[in-house]
Amino acid sequence: MDKARILHQNSGKLLAPLLYLSPKKKQGKCLSSATNLSSPISPLTSKSLFSSPASSIVLKSRNSLKRVSSDQDNVFPQWLLERHDFKMSYLANASEIDIGKICSKPHKLRDSLENRELNSWCRSCAFFKPFSDFTCSEVCSRLSTQEYPPGKVIIQEGEPGDRMFIIYKGRVGIYKQGFSGALDILGSTNAVGETSLETNCLRTASVISIDTVVALKLMKEDYQNIVLRQKHKQRICIVNLLKDIPFFQSLLSAKLELLAWSMLLMHYDPQQTVYLEGQMASGVYFIKEGTVQLFTHVTVINKKNIPIAFNKKETLVHRKTYEINVKKVMKGDFFGEEETLNQGKRKHKAVCLENCEILLLKKEVIFELLGEKERSAIENIHEKPKTKKILAKELQKMLKAKKIKYTAILDATSVAPLPQGRNEIDRKLRKKAMLAKSAHFKFHKEATESLIKEDCFYQK
Repeated sequence: MDKARILHQNSGKLLAPLLYLSPKKKQGKCLSSATNLSSPISPLTSKSLFSSPASSIVLKSRNSLKRVSSDQDNVFPQWLLERHDFKMSYLANASEIDIGKICSKPHKLRDSLENRELNSWCRSCAFFKPFSDFTCSEVCSRLSTQEYPPGKVIIQEGEPGDRMFIIYKGRVGIYKQGFSGALDILGSTNAVGETSLETNCLRTASVISIDTVVALKLMKEDYQNIVLRQKHKQRICIVNLLKDIPFFQSLLSAKLELLAWSMLLMHYDPQQTVYLEGQMASGVYFIKEGTVQLFTHVTVINKKNIPIAFNKKETLVHRKTYEINVKKVMKGDFFGEEETLNQGKRKHKAVCLENCEILLLKKEVIFELLGEKERSAIENIHEKPKTKKILAKELQKMLKAKKIKYTAILDATSVAPLPQGRNEIDRKLRKKAMLAKSAHFKFHKEATESLIKEDCFYQK
């Protein structure tokens, strides 16, 4: 044992700083808890292993937790690797994870964890949201990495399109002949160049790198074989969705297909706003999945005359603005047609109540493909919503009814201070006081639940 210690101290050959027992070899003894790897004594060397009594112990260096490779499938159980929260936490700390490096490898050389991380990142891109899991995996397997220095032309206007890009790092500017400066600046997760591949036309704008750009490249052949096939299936689903609406059942199949190909599929998260009240209408929205709530702002004004001097009065104006529900639009229905066909501003605010897939039929397409009679028929499908004036009267009436009910509860409780000199608490009065308190909080909660703005001023 003394000889082994001398060999440990004199050896200059070091193993990895972190050591662990191989899980595959169970024979042999465990290291004693007295073994201090952080002590100034040099760690065990390969030579000392044979001179030590614990020579049957197999020591190997621990893999860094930040390293992502197929070895992690043996480190972590499969159920843990599949958890989204674990992947987000684990991969966020994995400094060596780089989507660009993953795509620089051939698909067959990527391990399972790299493929999962690539799929997860691609799912955050708007380009991949309409795709099924199978289509997303197929596209990911065809992606390769391309790097461009600042000022490099990635796509040249007027050239035929043979590839598209998804930006991973850096920024690009969109430029067009006849316009000064960049039309737009795009960053990570944005796709460029896909329109030319889908329409088989020349590039309509140039794309130039602003920073050092790392982009994921997808060739035209792969785009047409995978993406267009998926989009064709989506168009069939859109046509079937339109056929469920009575008006569209009478349209010709060719016109339905044109409408379907002109629609844009968009994804919204719960509580995400589709459009705001007062915005210019850009199109009609068809709900493929989910539910959308329409809101509008209603202002209630209360006036009260207050004497300030002899034969003089001022009017106290109390103005409250509420956001009230107008309509709930379900799956298979559409909304926003009235303002779009009248080419006016939005009368309501549209908010998604859950994860939604919504199809947008743009205003320009509607006026191009549908005649005046057809547009008029669409506008008359739904019942006209109530005007703001009617909604304000109904809201004011409802608030007055709640206040009357609240006052009646307070009168019924007859809450008063206890008489002086009373030693025992009257249980009934205590119960009435609790009831009055509950009614007070409930009334004020209901009265201010949809209140978004309140102001008070004097008017002469």
